[in-house]
Amino acid sequence: MYEDYQGSTDEELIDRLRQGEKQITDYIMDKYKNLVRRKAKSMYILGADSDDLIQEGMIGLFKAIRDYDAGRDASFYTFADLCISRQMYTAVQASRREKHAPLNSYISLYANLAENEQEENENADTALVNRLTSGTDTNPEALLIDKENVADIEAAIEKELSSFEKQVLDLYLTGMTYSQIAKVLGRDEKSADNALQRLKGKIRRAMHKSHMMIAVGLVCLLWPLQAFAEQEMTRVSVEAAPMEISLPDDCYILQQEIAEDDPYLQKAGGDLDKIEAYYKEAGIVLNAIAQDDSYEIVVTVNENQDVTYLYNMHSVPDESVRELAQTIQNTYEEHGYTVDDFSLYENETAKYIVFSFGQQYEEKAVQCVQYDTIRDSRMYNITLRSYTGEVSDAMEEMLREVIDSIVYTQNEEALTYENEQWGVSYELNPGWKEITSDQDADIQAQYMHTNGLGESVQFIARDIWGEMDMLHQLTNTRGELDGDRELTPEELHKLYPYLGDFFAGEDTVTQKKIQDNWYFVSDTPLEYSSDKLQGVYQQKTVAALRQGILYVWQYGAYEDGNLHETDYDYMIQGITYQQPELLQKDAQIYQNMVRKIPLLIFGGVVILGVLIAAMFLYIRGGKETII
Repeated sequence: MYEDYQGSTDEELIDRLRQGEKQITDYIMDKYKNLVRRKAKSMYILGADSDDLIQEGMIGLFKAIRDYDAGRDASFYTFADLCISRQMYTAVQASRREKHAPLNSYISLYANLAENEQEENENADTALVNRLTSGTDTNPEALLIDKENVADIEAAIEKELSSFEKQVLDLYLTGMTYSQIAKVLGRDEKSADNALQRLKGKIRRAMHKSHMMIAVGLVCLLWPLQAFAEQEMTRVSVEAAPMEISLPDDCYILQQEIAEDDPYLQKAGGDLDKIEAYYKEAGIVLNAIAQDDSYEIVVTVNENQDVTYLYNMHSVPDESVRELAQTIQNTYEEHGYTVDDFSLYENETAKYIVFSFGQQYEEKAVQCVQYDTIRDSRMYNITLRSYTGEVSDAMEEMLREVIDSIVYTQNEEALTYENEQWGVSYELNPGWKEITSDQDADIQAQYMHTNGLGESVQFIARDIWGEMDMLHQLTNTRGELDGDRELTPEELHKLYPYLGDFFAGEDTVTQKKIQDNWYFVSDTPLEYSSDKLQGVYQQKTVAALRQGILYVWQYGAYEDGNLHETDYDYMIQGITYQQPELLQKDAQIYQNMVRKIPLLIFGGVVILGVLIAAMFLYIRGGKETII
């Protein structure tokens, strides 16, 4: 139904929609529904469920289709992403308005708070009313004063915050990162960061003026900012990762590239060459050292060559992650570390294995908490090393805040691939990272998207004709193994055996002309599932067969996770071909053979002449003997 639209860009489709092709609206709504679902998972709307947020997101998507202006706005994807986020944010804000408070926040006094059946049987006072009345603050006068104090603080915060700061506060409390807040509000990240810095000061002053304990409800509401306010933080961009991270202001911060006049160089030992060499060898991309030497935070990034199925830990089942964690724990213990049990932690950005372990360093006991994750086949380790003999609660809270601040940034440059041997070149949009793989010699290039959700692209090339033996090469020329034209069903059937590994069946394969080149395509993706994968992984294939050379491009994603499939489509549209060096070598071999033909003929004539002369002499000699 939508085949006519799949080869066009979103911007081209919007233009066609404006010209009257109304069905394009349904196509774009269906195409971007997975993006809406993904965003809905990262937000919470009071008094409703995720379906309501999805509905709001689809409304935002419809508005994006309706209002998009190619001459004014960025790409449609960027514009749609913004409209969807804003629509959802508006819904979240509306759900928190005071007129909805009774429906959204009231809890029955007789609600059962038992966490399990055993607790309910052992403790009769599991009702909320019993828990509330068992405390010490039962004095009505004290409760009234507390209530008034809470109201005073809320009023002070309301009065102190600007309209923009209130919006930032609302979004921050939903769990959004700096980048997401900036995108939703249409501001740059520095503005969002500055607003949060102002917020923490204003809230701290409002709390200080009150001279009292905060009621439980307000503490729960302001907990993210309260923790944020306790420690001044600095936003740092780590190019070698790449990532952005917030670190305490009381730290000396060093990265892989260190200037000779860096004031923090002495803190790390003073020898620039040795430090840089050590950092690069160990994969250390950032080292934050507390000014009082009580702790340091070390971030390392290394290529993950051992666990091939874990390109992105975020998209792998917890059971498989626990298996990896057990392996890492055993390795640490083999190296003499005292490892406590591990745990898993997942936020919007990544899934982490959390280790607590001790080690000896210069005759001192060092206690560590380490967060490990894998993204784009790279292992990230964020480790807090405490030199005080323990990792205090305050240190753990600070480290968790650092972890939650991390934004794994995208590659801002397009990836260009050019291979003279195969005679092909293409370009992949920003946001993808090339990875290395030794699983298949035919894989020429492989990429993972930096969103960490498991989206992949790979390019495969095989010289089908060159792999044949000489007899088959004589009976099948390169020209006969060519699909760069419209084929008959019989011709397609003859060529399918060379394509079969990449498609779900011969009956699913058709031909499609894209930018004057013919390709083999299919609407039925290959599907993979195992206990190592979180859900069903689907792979879409576009293949070309040109002069005996098979070119294959595959895009893989989990169900409902194909957020950047359009990048793959744009890449296919931009493929260009040149004369492959393989064919040039074939031509050289042929020319050398042609040059040798006269020599071969001359040699054959000489040999034939010698044989004739030998036979003549033999016959003549025989006759003379008879006489």
